[in-house]
Amino acid sequence: MVNAKTIIRETLNTLSTLINSDASGNQKLGEEIAKKLLAAFEGELIVTPKEIDHLLPLSAKIIAAAIALAVHPGANKENYNLYMQ
Repeated sequence: MVNAKTIIRETLNTLSTLINSDASGNQKLGEEIAKKLLAAFEGELIVTPKEIDHLLPLSAKIIAAAIALAVHPGANKENYNLYMQ
């Protein structure tokens, strides 16, 4: 996960450096522009990888299986899914 402000700031700083070799003040400018662009999101917008929709349910199943095996005395490798209902 990456904060969108970081992506915007780094992009603007890189662009500014490419356009103008004098890099002084570029970081402050990038920060100000990032704040203004994200004002509608109250300054907090997190960017996640597109695979997150697949990874979260898979992670939840792994955690649920581990809890089922740890908590239920009758659960084993063959029947743990019965305890995850």
